[in-house]
Amino acid sequence: MPFTTIWESSLLNHLKHASIVLLHDIVQTKETLTFVLEYMLFMLQFLHGLAYVHQQHILHRDLKPQNLLISCLGELKLADFGLAHTKSIPRQMYSSLVLSS
Repeated sequence: MPFTTIWESSLLNHLKHASIVLLHDIVQTKETLTFVLEYMLFMLQFLHGLAYVHQQHILHRDLKPQNLLISCLGELKLADFGLAHTKSIPRQMYSSLVLSS
């Protein structure tokens, strides 16, 4: 386990403040170490919504905190599709290699 992971878990167990993410639990298996944090439900809702938008071949193009709305029931909704575009099937296949200059 990397030292930074041990350090982070130690700090998160110590830091208790409204502006710091709350660490609920740590789940360790032979292969993984998972931090259970508050508000991860929001991230899951965000990813489900984004996956749906992408399945509809739409790119939002303006994802930012102001465009993520949370209802009084704790439901996260994607909003402001003013800059969205439909994406077409790529004519050319690209490799997974990334080049930097």
